[in-house]
Amino acid sequence: MKSTIHQFLNDRRGNFGILSSLLLPVLLGAAGLAVDVSSMMLAKQDAQNYADGAALAASSALADDDIGESAAKLLAGDFLKAQGTALAGTTPTIMVQTTPGANNSKTFTVDVSFNQTISLSPLMSIFGKKTATIAINSRSVSNRGASNSLSMFLVLDRSGSMQTSTTTVKSTTVACHYYYMPNTSTVKDGGSKTPCYYQRIEGLKLAADTLFATFASVDPNLNLIRTGAVSYNSGKQTESQLAWGWSAADNYIDALTPTGGTSSTGAFKVALDALTATTEDAAHKNKNGLAPKKAIVFMTDGENSASSDDTSTLTHCATAKSKGITVYTVAFSASDQGKNLLSKCATSSATFFYADSASELTAAFKSIGQVAATGLPRLTQ
Repeated sequence: MKSTIHQFLNDRRGNFGILSSLLLPVLLGAAGLAVDVSSMMLAKQDAQNYADGAALAASSALADDDIGESAAKLLAGDFLKAQGTALAGTTPTIMVQTTPGANNSKTFTVDVSFNQTISLSPLMSIFGKKTATIAINSRSVSNRGASNSLSMFLVLDRSGSMQTSTTTVKSTTVACHYYYMPNTSTVKDGGSKTPCYYQRIEGLKLAADTLFATFASVDPNLNLIRTGAVSYNSGKQTESQLAWGWSAADNYIDALTPTGGTSSTGAFKVALDALTATTEDAAHKNKNGLAPKKAIVFMTDGENSASSDDTSTLTHCATAKSKGITVYTVAFSASDQGKNLLSKCATSSATFFYADSASELTAAFKSIGQVAATGLPRLTQ
């Protein structure tokens, strides 16, 4: 008898089947969980993109088109409805808040939220789960009018290569001289021909005009924005000092002529010193009672003649960023070395621009003006 009991207790036959029957629901549930987690992540990403798009569309319209809060809510709702079955069954909550600021400025906050129910795979029914709910929240903020004061200094390349023609047509009927640089450091006159193309220096002047037009729309009374400008070629040129408005800087840029080599260090240092001077903060405090945002716009169409200039300029860039100055950089048909310098100098990838034509340069300067003076609509969560 003892032998029979002992044999029974030591018999391992059938254990695999027992363990399998116990583990099978767990294994199936784990497989279902893996499938559903992946599906839920994709669904959440898509739904979040829809919510972000709706919030951005509404906040952009509030800032640019001067629509009311009710119209903004309808706009966001219509954006979500346009997604069709992707958001079927959801009931979005859309909230819009307008906050008045200094000098008649306004800040708009748009919140979009909803819960989306996702069907789970049949494997999850083992755990009694057929659906799951994901929560979506998005917030976009935009501004109309200058919400803060601003001091901006432009650091601009006026070296000989700025005489080179761009690919942007100036006139199809009036002939003009065009210039090119075929693997040489010398700008050569290509003669008077049509179509006539903008030179890089002309493209720069047009871009600056667009920047200042943006400022004019948000600071018509000239009590929020101060600008200065300095150019460089083989060395720094005499600057246009920081002053209220932009007319002095605009006149300075309009008078630039291209000549010489390229050395950016001294000009960047001029901008850095001017923006960090205690007198600059005092000027804003006395005028509008605000602490100014500060920015440098650093542009080149080539590269420094000496690599040591790259090193010293980057040192000044680092100092500017450490002091809270936003550094916008614009590489205008620049070489790889020039692009590398400006990419490293910029505050972030969002403040580095590459332009290959006069029209692209103008677009870059317009974007910089919008962000610096008012702030483009942005997602905050």
